[in-house]
Amino acid sequence: RYGSRQRRALKEMYSWIKGAERDYDVGECTVPAVGIFFSLSQQQIVDVSVKLLLKDSPKDVRHKPRIENTSLHGNTLVVVRTKDDTAVWENSLREDTGCSVLNHCKLPLSERIRASTSEKACAYDVVLTTYDAMKSPDTTIPLSQDGRAMLSNNGSDRSWQSSRTSSQHDATPQLTKQLSVLHRVHFRRLIFVDILGRKCYLAKAGTARSAAAVALNGDTRIIFFCETEADGLNPLKTLRKSDKRAVQSVSSVLHLGNNSDSGEHSDEEEDCDKNP
Repeated sequence: RYGSRQRRALKEMYSWIKGAERDYDVGECTVPAVGIFFSLSQQQIVDVSVKLLLKDSPKDVRHKPRIENTSLHGNTLVVVRTKDDTAVWENSLREDTGCSVLNHCKLPLSERIRASTSEKACAYDVVLTTYDAMKSPDTTIPLSQDGRAMLSNNGSDRSWQSSRTSSQHDATPQLTKQLSVLHRVHFRRLIFVDILGRKCYLAKAGTARSAAAVALNGDTRIIFFCETEADGLNPLKTLRKSDKRAVQSVSSVLHLGNNSDSGEHSDEEEDCDKNP
C-alpha cells in the first residue's frame, strides 16, 4: 500500500508514540505522550492508530491511570470531524482488529445523555465520536481554571452536586460548562483528527469545539492533521496563519500550557465552515 519511504515514516511515527507511552507508564518520564503529526491521509492516520491498538497488551487495556481522582478509566477515545469519518474508523477497526468499538455520536440522544453512558464507554477498547458530539450540552461538567474537566471520585451526579454545594461557600464560584458525558472519563489515549487551514477546529481558540477538546482528560494526547490543499506550504506556518491564537489553542488541546482565553466565538462564526 505504501512506498518504502512512507512505510519508514509511519513506522517511526508509531515507534515514537508507543515509546513515549511506555516511558510514561513505567515511570521513566513524568510527562504523558503528546504530539502533533502533519500532512497525513486519513488512511495513514487510521493505519498508525490501528497498529497502536494491536500492540496494546492486555495489561495496557483497561489500564488504571496514575491520576487517581476518578474511578472512570477509559481506553482510547478518537475524536474526528464528521459522522462519516466515524464510519470509516469503525469499519477499519472491526475488520483489522479485535477491538470492541462504541460509536458515541450515533447513539440515540436519550442514551447519549444518560450518566451510565460514561461507565459504558469504559468497557470498550475504542470510543469514536465527533467534535460536535463533544460540545453537545448533555450534562454539566465542573471545570478547572484552565478549562479542564474536574473528575470526581465516582463520576456521579451526586458528587458533582456536593462539589457545587461546597463551592457556593468559596469566594470564587465554580466554573462549569455543558459538555458530553464522556468528559467524566479519564482516557488512556486521546486521538484528535483535524485539518489545517480555515476549517481547522482545534486552531480556533475559544470555540465550543476546541474548548470541549481541552476539557477532555487523558494520558496520551495526539493530534493528527490530515493533508489539505495547503500541503505545499510549511504546515507550521499554515497553522500560525489559521488564526493569531492558533498555536496557543492547539497547545491548550495538548495540555502543554494554560489556555488564558476564556472568551468564546459565536456559534454562527464557528458553524460557518459547514457551508460550502
